Amino acid sequence: MPAEPPGRTYVGFSIGYFDLEASGLNGSFGRLFSAACAHVNGDVWEARIDNPTYRNREHPSDDFKLAVAIRDHLLAHDILVSWNGKRGYNSKGRSGFDVPMLNARLMVPGHPKERVIGRYVKHLDLLKEIRKYIELHSFRLVSVQEFLELTEEKNSILPRLWGRALDGDREALDYICLHNRKDVLVLREVFEEMRTAGLLERPSW
Repeated sequence: MPAEPPGRTYVGFSIGYFDLEASGLNGSFGRLFSAACAHVNGDVWEARIDNPTYRNREHPSDDFKLAVAIRDHLLAHDILVSWNGKRGYNSKGRSGFDVPMLNARLMVPGHPKERVIGRYVKHLDLLKEIRKYIELHSFRLVSVQEFLELTEEKNSILPRLWGRALDGDREALDYICLHNRKDVLVLREVFEEMRTAGLLERPSW
């Protein structure tokens, strides 16, 4: 039988290309700033901590409502796609940020118990997939974007902007959310490059 064309697995499925931004790299001390999720048609869903729908006026750093909204949006998709967003283990130790961070913020004591994003959700971590097949000087998303000469481009974030965002500076948070949006648009392009190259025929869920 002829081989199935690359990417056939994904035909007819809803795909969410997502990324989170947070004040730290773990859920013990970090808080969520925002999330963005790109769709196949190019639309981008966004949520941010200063949105009145998610904001706790008494405790501005409380990101629980934001975490629930992000989880609900992600679970509405058949397949999730991220860059280093899935928990994994290798010879260098533990890796993966976005889903573990989100799950930690969903389990914060003092809030209702909420379902987390578990192991049975189809989640494709492009960082882990691309490492299997090609060798680059760096596997940061921006490095892959530059190597592939993609149309979409990321923007960098100065360290001081994170501190200003923690203080509630709207301009700083606007910039971080723009970075978040650009990330998922780049991620969507990387997915298409990998799919057409035949690197996603047998993905690791």
